[in-house]
Amino acid sequence: MRSPQCSKKVLSRWKRSQSREQYIRTQYPAEVKAYRQNKNRVSIALVVLIDADTGGLHERFNQLAQALSEDSQKNRQSDEAIAIFVPKRNMETWIHYLQGEPVYEEDTYSKFLKNEAFCQPYIEILADQCRSQNLPENAPESLQTACGELQELLPLLEHGFWNWAISVGTSS
Repeated sequence: MRSPQCSKKVLSRWKRSQSREQYIRTQYPAEVKAYRQNKNRVSIALVVLIDADTGGLHERFNQLAQALSEDSQKNRQSDEAIAIFVPKRNMETWIHYLQGEPVYEEDTYSKFLKNEAFCQPYIEILADQCRSQNLPENAPESLQTACGELQELLPLLEHGFWNWAISVGTSS
């Protein structure tokens, strides 16, 4: 079987006059619409990465659902390959946790500026733990939720050769 192909769509149109979080939230309905228009002719998935910042995890999910509603779209359905990953404060919280550090989701953790490759092994550990449903119970709530999102997404992507369309960004 051929390996999956991955095409990334990364904040290419983001303007610094708005926060990345705001851009992702306002762009979400258009990305969902594009996913829905193409899902039957191309095997694709939409993965959204957006920080909760100082708000709550479920508040961010509700904001994205509201954005779809305001665009006269139905909320994402269980048979749609759309996953939303919402780190509570920022993505770095998850990396620091995976490094074995105690973390508090309300705190801000340092970025790995100019050393993003340092995170790769930890991301691979996380992916393996999520796939095998072996994430430790003391994992941050937002990380547990993200693993649940991945678990729902994986069966939809198991069938054959697929392209992965990703809308990625964090608001930090």
